[in-house]
Amino acid sequence: MSPNPYKWQSHSPEEPVERRRLLDDLTTQLLKGCGLVLVGGRGMGKSVVLRQVEARLGARDDVRVVRISGRPPQGTIGACLSDLAQRLGLEPPLTLDAGWMIQALLEREPDLSAVVLLLDEIDQYARPSSTSEPLARMWLNHLESVRRERSDFGVLAAGGLGLYYLKSVFGSTFIGRADWHYLSPFNEAELDLLAGHFERDGRPLSAPVVSALRLASGGIPALATFGLQELWTTEEPSEAAVARTFGSFKRKNRMFLKDVHDAVTHPDLSDVPARVLDLVWSRSGEIARADLNHRPSRRCSPWRWNWWGGTTSSARLSRRLDEPTSKRNILPSRAMPSLR
Repeated sequence: MSPNPYKWQSHSPEEPVERRRLLDDLTTQLLKGCGLVLVGGRGMGKSVVLRQVEARLGARDDVRVVRISGRPPQGTIGACLSDLAQRLGLEPPLTLDAGWMIQALLEREPDLSAVVLLLDEIDQYARPSSTSEPLARMWLNHLESVRRERSDFGVLAAGGLGLYYLKSVFGSTFIGRADWHYLSPFNEAELDLLAGHFERDGRPLSAPVVSALRLASGGIPALATFGLQELWTTEEPSEAAVARTFGSFKRKNRMFLKDVHDAVTHPDLSDVPARVLDLVWSRSGEIARADLNHRPSRRCSPWRWNWWGGTTSSARLSRRLDEPTSKRNILPSRAMPSLR
């Protein structure tokens, strides 16, 4: 057996699944100087996609790519601009300005045709700022003002709930004008690609095992990778092994689940997602918008993910795996309610 190639919490997987259509769209638009937003929840692969964009564009001699993960500790517009200047290899001027930096870089390196800025963990910019004006609005609006004046400067921001907050509360012109792209869960074809290491190791996973993996993980890339990481050391991977693996997930990875929960119940952002989540778990069938509008503001229970915890969950998942594939639902105990 070869060394385990799966590290489910790594942003640099050995052989990441390439979402080719998405990457084609992102890179094409960035080279045209567009402003883009990439939306995805915890574990959906936002950072992986940004690294893939960086690798694809960085392979070109005529493009300079800068990827920034999170805001600087100082939390000021000056710190953001100084950080950008340093990453571009420029001495910051007395008056910091991203437009000046782009122009100075292109004059110094005339073979460049485009500069691309990738902003990861953009939700961090939604935190309170040390200044009276929110950092998110100052920084992103500054970048947008530069981008609109140039066709050689593309910007991509990746995040989750904070993106909606930046758009609706802070009034970021960049977020409001950007083209939005959404990360979807992996389908079985993509999971087959992710599980390719098993085939190269001479022990390919069967179609029922891949189907079970998709059911248990919901197609979330990080969770699917967790399942494959655990199955790698299993002598004979099976549907039952998948059920056992995810049956113990909650006990082993409480902080990950807390991060998922906090992503939709952050008290400094909005309680609306928490109210929606609370209704989803408390009902089946349709939910009227009026119920959402009049729902009392309160935080939903942080540990609704009971289907991942303990032997009961493992047994429940095993029963789901015994059902015909056509009847399986990613949600284990009730259908997803719809909004009307």
